[in-house]
Order: sequence, then structure tokens, then C-alpha cells
Amino acid sequence: MANCHFLEELGYLGYAGFRSAIGVAAFMAPFYIRHFGSEELKSRFLPKLEIGDCICALAITDQSGGSNLQTISCHSEQHMTSDSILLKGGKSYVANGQHADLIITLVRTGSSDASNHLAVASFFAIPADIEGIGKTSICMLGWKGADICHLNFNGCLVDHTNIIGHPNMAMLYLSEALKFERLVAGTLALGSVKKALDLIIQTVKGKKIHGKLFSDFQAISHPLAEYISRYHMLEVFCQQIWHEHSTSDSGVDMYKAAILKTQATELNVCIATDFIRFSGAEGYTEGAVSSRLYRDAIGATLAAGPNELLRTVIAEEVINNHVI
Repeated sequence: MANCHFLEELGYLGYAGFRSAIGVAAFMAPFYIRHFGSEELKSRFLPKLEIGDCICALAITDQSGGSNLQTISCHSEQHMTSDSILLKGGKSYVANGQHADLIITLVRTGSSDASNHLAVASFFAIPADIEGIGKTSICMLGWKGADICHLNFNGCLVDHTNIIGHPNMAMLYLSEALKFERLVAGTLALGSVKKALDLIIQTVKGKKIHGKLFSDFQAISHPLAEYISRYHMLEVFCQQIWHEHSTSDSGVDMYKAAILKTQATELNVCIATDFIRFSGAEGYTEGAVSSRLYRDAIGATLAAGPNELLRTVIAEEVINNHVI
């Protein structure tokens, strides 16, 4: 439960790039080593990761594949004269990309003829200072503090001991890790919802039209009541998921994590949109807090799996397994 409260407070800071950088480095990326890595990998990296001496990045998305992981162009080849592995290809939208010390990377390690590349893929723990890694910053609409980059692996030499877990087991590992990532992303978004609510309430209490406070108009107060109600329900739901996660050996509930992530991020978009509207023209300027929160909120609907994909996950779980 301590992680739940920490992540919500981190989201409450109101800077999605900052919260994403920490969420990836401290929670999402280390999950792979902590749960699937060899004892040697754990002893090499976890102590540094846990005290912040090692910044971690997570490189899943290929430059051309997007959220479709059935085609993975980033691949490995056996080095001709040693036991090392050559990595070739690129990854995109990697948070902490420029400043990471360690990059958890999804790589195709089997045949390119496979119908689903994820079934012949592996995870590598790649030190970021090895020769051959190219880094290019990406100018995102929001999330300015997340250090988001393209990474190119130009024949990088990696030892086979840097494979996380067993080769060609990425599909299994990813299915477990994504559940946790969505729980983390949903909790961070919930903190951002609370921040946006506090700011929009301050705005409507301090502005007047025709001699009346904005907050006196039902057209403004009723949507706020709806947002506040949804926030409190999601907060209880979020705490329930974290409690179940901390007291159960079965891991994060995929269905509930997907619901939390979609609902929290989209509630955040609704509130951020109204924050701009209630702030007037000033709220639409590039440097306005409301504009930043809106850009960040839109980005959060894409992170840890786009919400459209998660809706499919939720519907399939209900239809196939009769989960309500």
C-alpha cells in the first residue's frame, strides 16, 4: 500500500514527464529483473536500482511497430568470433532514454519467419554505456521531463548473461509486467486527477461573471460534482487493487488494472479539458498550467498500452471468462 500512496502523491505533483521518468525507473523497468532475472542479474543491478544509483529505461516499442508487438524488427544475431550477442534495430518513445544507465529491451531472438515475433523474443538488460547505442531525443507535445528518445542498437555486443530469464519467453514475461505497468500508470493518473481537481476548484472559486462566482452556476458545479464522485470511487478501487496485489501471490489483476488505467486517464482528460474552458483564453495559452495538464493527460491515455487496446482486454475478459 505504501507504493499506492507514493505513486498517487507523485502524480499529484502535476508533471507527467517527471512522474513517468520515476515510474519507469523505479517501478516498471526493474519489475523484469526483480521477477524474472537470474540471481546474478539481480545482484548486479537491483541494489543500485533500489537506491537510485542506476537509472533504468524500458524499450518495448519498435520504431515502426507501435503497440503491435507481433512484428519486432529489433533483433539479435550470434557474434561470429565470440559468445556475445549482436543487437540490431531501433526502439522508440523510450522514457529516460538519454540518461539511463540500464535499458530493459525487448528483442527478437528467434526466426523472423515466425507469425508472431513476440513468441520468439527475449528481454535483455543492456548497460547504456556499451558501444553502438545511438540516442535521439523526441520532441513530444507534453511529458517534457520524461527524456523520451529513439534508441538505435547498431550492432551492440551484449553478453548472453544479460538475457532476463529464459530466451524466447518474452510473451509470458510481458503479460505479467504489463499488468503491473497499468496499475502503476493508473495510480499516477489518479494523483494527476486530484491535482487537476484542486486547480479547477480554485479557478471557479476565484472567477466571476455577471457578478456571480463561476462556482454558483450549475453548468460548472454539476460537472465538478461528477468529477469529484468519480475520483473518490476510483481512489477506493485503486486501493483495493493494491491491497489485493500486496496480500496475494497471484500478482496484479489484469482486468482491474486495465479498468483503473483507462478510467483514471480519461477522467483526467475530461477535467483538464474543462480546466481550459473555465480558465478562458488565458487557459489556452502555451505556458498555462491548464494547457500543460491537458497535453499530459492526452499522453497518459497512450502510455502502458493505448486505452483502445485496453478496452479490448476488458471486453474479452468479461465475454470469455464471465468476469463482472
